[in-house]
Amino acid sequence: MDLLQAARQFSTRAHEGERLKYVPGPYYTHPKAVSERQWDVPAKVEALLHDTVESHVKNTLGKHPDPHQEERVIAEYLKYIQKYFRGKGCDISDLIPDIDILTKRTTDTDYGKYIDRIIDRAKRTGSLRALLVKLADLDDNSLPERNPRLSMQTDKDRARLARYTAAIYQIENSFPGIELRPSVKDRPRVRDLPGGGRRTLADLAAKEEVGSRGVIRRARRPGFKKPDAKPPEPHKH
Repeated sequence: MDLLQAARQFSTRAHEGERLKYVPGPYYTHPKAVSERQWDVPAKVEALLHDTVESHVKNTLGKHPDPHQEERVIAEYLKYIQKYFRGKGCDISDLIPDIDILTKRTTDTDYGKYIDRIIDRAKRTGSLRALLVKLADLDDNSLPERNPRLSMQTDKDRARLARYTAAIYQIENSFPGIELRPSVKDRPRVRDLPGGGRRTLADLAAKEEVGSRGVIRRARRPGFKKPDAKPPEPHKH
């Protein structure tokens, strides 16, 4: 089975019966929307699966699980996910650590520290994939049509929107000079660099500074142009 097709199938079943909190519709539409904002297949798959572990923990242990039991259930479910995809002829072993890091624990009472954990993994491994998924997740959760209560501006709504906004800037400010959200059509942002250069993540990917799997490579200096494959023909006088 095709990897993306298997991920859609798994996510749909994992979120079966779950509903969005503030608008009508199945919960699956959220990971689907996050996936559609990604720019390669591994990231799309990761986005489709990013909430499945949390849902499984909640369905298995309730809203306030014991941290030790929670870690045990998370570890078991991650192994199950890997085995499920292997049975479909797909190997997602390299995605499992990202799905693990994206899974928010009961002990993650400080949202900033939870985001820091995702940032630290990106810097340690050189992979932006989990960051891109989390940014799209935060963006989708902040959209008025997805969460109309945010416009009601109760104290609880303001606090949640502030948490989402702070997390977005926390991630973006960790990688200055790189636009991490080029796929968010409604909120285009291009960051100015010294010397007037502008780069988005898509630009870096095109220049092979970020690989197709979201891996950061050594960035070339602003204004660098790859030489043409063929030298220009001499001008005729």
